[in-house]
Amino acid sequence: MRTFRFPGLAAAALLLALGTASAGHDDAARGADTWQDAREALELKTVGTTRLRWLMFRVYDAALWTPTGRFDGLESGEVKALEIEYLRSISAERILDITRDEWVRLGIGDDESRERWLEQLADIIPDVRDGSRLTAVAFPDGY
Repeated sequence: MRTFRFPGLAAAALLLALGTASAGHDDAARGADTWQDAREALELKTVGTTRLRWLMFRVYDAALWTPTGRFDGLESGEVKALEIEYLRSISAERILDITRDEWVRLGIGDDESRERWLEQLADIIPDVRDGSRLTAVAFPDGY
């Protein structure tokens, strides 16, 4: 599993509503080979799931995970993980464009910060197709 640093972005900007892991679990999760291994190392529980639809189209299913199974806010100091399973094909370029638009709409960051974050995301966000899964894990230390 690869991890990436997005200062100020890991919780607030990467995920709109993306919650405390026991000491030592963070390192085990960072070295995990699969999302299931990381989820088990962090002892994460499902907070909830939802499906994004646009008009009549299914876009993705999302699940939010925290150690407590509750979302206690972006600044809670807990590990948060958001898993998205795409239900249609979308290019990486389109995902980045939509992300930029949402950050602007939500007032997240300034233009310079958003562009820096998007450059970092461009290195890791792939084109997705029906069945692709992307998982973002926000650790309290920003990784």
